[in-house]
Amino acid sequence: MQKGLTLKQITYLRELGLSKESIKLYELLLQKGRLSAQQAAHFTGDHPSAEYRLFYGLEEKDLIRRYPGRPRHFEALPLLEGLSAAYTDTQNDLKKLLRAAASGSTNPAEQVRIIIGRQAVYDLYIKMAPEAKREICLYSIGIAYSQALADSQRQVLKRGVRVRHVVQERKASNYHITEKWLRLGVKLRYLKNPRGYHLTIFDDNNAIVTFSDPCDTENRISIVTDNQAVVGIFLAQFNVLWQEALDMHA
Repeated sequence: MQKGLTLKQITYLRELGLSKESIKLYELLLQKGRLSAQQAAHFTGDHPSAEYRLFYGLEEKDLIRRYPGRPRHFEALPLLEGLSAAYTDTQNDLKKLLRAAASGSTNPAEQVRIIIGRQAVYDLYIKMAPEAKREICLYSIGIAYSQALADSQRQVLKRGVRVRHVVQERKASNYHITEKWLRLGVKLRYLKNPRGYHLTIFDDNNAIVTFSDPCDTENRISIVTDNQAVVGIFLAQFNVLWQEALDMHA
C-alpha cells in the first residue's frame, strides 16, 4: 500500500482541478486499498452519499476503478498510472474546449479568445502582468527584450511577484539579455526542446498558449483563456517542465 501522497503530488492534483475532498479520498484509497462509500465515510466522517459523488469524480479522472456488486467498492489505480491517466483526461477536456472555441461555439468559448502574431503576445503580457499577484510563468524559445518588457518585468518583481521562465534555446547572441533578466530577479531555467510551443501563465487565473512556425517565429497564433480548469492544466504542465529544466545563472 502507498504511504500517501507527497506535497508535490497533491499540488499536481489540485492543478488538474481536483478538490481537497477528492484528493483526501484518493489518498485514503491509496492507503487503505479497496473501499465502499460506507467504509470511506467511516474514515472521513462524511456522509456515504458525499463519498459516492467524490468516487465518481475520481473515476471520471481515471484515478480509480469500481468493482461490481453491492455495495459498490472502489480501488485506486497504481499511483503513476493514475496520475498519468488524469493528466491525459484533462488534456482531452482542453482539446474539446479549444475545438469549441475554433468552431465559434458560444458556451465554453466565452472564456477563450484568439490573438495573432508575436507582438500581440508581448503587448498582452505588458497589459496583464500588472494584474498578477503571486507568480508569472513563462515557457518560450528564448528571451524577448524591449524597454517596455523590461520595465514591465521590473515593476512586477518590485511588487514581490515571482517570475519563473524556462527557455528552450541558449545562444551567445542572447547572453546579454539573459544577464539583464537575471539581474532583475527573474528565475531562469533552460530546457532544450523543439520550437513551436510557448506558455505564459498569470497566477492560476489566465493562460496564453502560443503555437508558432519553428522556422518563422513571427508566424504564431495564441489562445488566451481564463477558464480555471484549462489554466490548471497548463500550470501543471509548466511545473513539470520547470522541474526538468536546469538553472541559469548570471
